[in-house]
Amino acid sequence: AARAGDDISPLDYPDSARDLREALIRFPLAGKQVLVGGSITPWVEVTLAVAGVGSITTSDYQERVVASDVTTFVHVGAIARSSFDAIVSFSSIEHDGLGRYCDPINPNGDYAAMAEFR
Repeated sequence: AARAGDDISPLDYPDSARDLREALIRFPLAGKQVLVGGSITPWVEVTLAVAGVGSITTSDYQERVVASDVTTFVHVGAIARSSFDAIVSFSSIEHDGLGRYCDPINPNGDYAAMAEFR
């Protein structure tokens, strides 16, 4: 579906996959190592894969097993030991620090999350 250009956006974010495809035309990441910061469903990873990204790593606060040839998983606590050419995050960083996704409560959580990605 994604290769055909179909909309694979989550229902809560209509047209988000199309918006990401347009961003990847303006800022190509083909062949690059990309971190997806926060992901519940893999629509961002699939969109990146179709755009020719070299390798995709998904990070989140919740540990998970990823049985995929599209992405690998790294817990947010292990990001500092990794290096990436780019980070893509959709509706994730602004939630950091709210405690909704097993992250610690922190009023400046969004800023802390961006600092972790450096």
